[in-house]
Amino acid sequence: MQIINTILASLFIPIFIAGIAYELCVALMIKTILTRTPAYEKKCKFNKVCVGIGVTVSFLFMLKFGFTFELLKATLFLGVLIFASVCDIKERKVEDFASIMILLIGLVNVQSTEVIFGRTMAFAIAFIFMLAAAIISGNKIGGADVKFIPACIFVLGAGSGIFGLIIGLLFAVIGTLIRNKVKKSEDKTLPLIPYLSAGFLIGYLI
Repeated sequence: MQIINTILASLFIPIFIAGIAYELCVALMIKTILTRTPAYEKKCKFNKVCVGIGVTVSFLFMLKFGFTFELLKATLFLGVLIFASVCDIKERKVEDFASIMILLIGLVNVQSTEVIFGRTMAFAIAFIFMLAAAIISGNKIGGADVKFIPACIFVLGAGSGIFGLIIGLLFAVIGTLIRNKVKKSEDKTLPLIPYLSAGFLIGYLI
């Protein structure tokens, strides 16, 4: 019994230390990302909230994927989603390079050409659908959303991507209803990407 306990302890301690180091790196990554967002304020509760959310989600990623390339992929994806969400909240604008970064992240740890082909088809279909929706709605759907959603679906795949999209849109509806009830604002534009990001992260975890 003593030998078993010793073995378990020898395995647990390095993993525990690696986990702490990983979370510290994630916190540092998010802080660095926040400094690149519009209207950055060094001393702001909003920054602490973003770091807290990022560390919590990254911990769940670590539990699911362990210390693998998939964890690296998920962490990079998390970082870009936080950047895009903050930009959308502060400026209602997200640069195209965020969607390009998401597409590149989607290629990490993909070893099958069939998977790449399937996700490329899912991306193309989602892009055409979002472009049509933006045109029909009279451009009420932003150009960033048109590119952001297909890129995230490329990372997650069709099944998890559509699930994440549905969850994100549901969050957006609930968030809009709460905002309209609690705070009557003249600003009718909705920062959709934060809600979508939450949905896609849930899709990644499930």
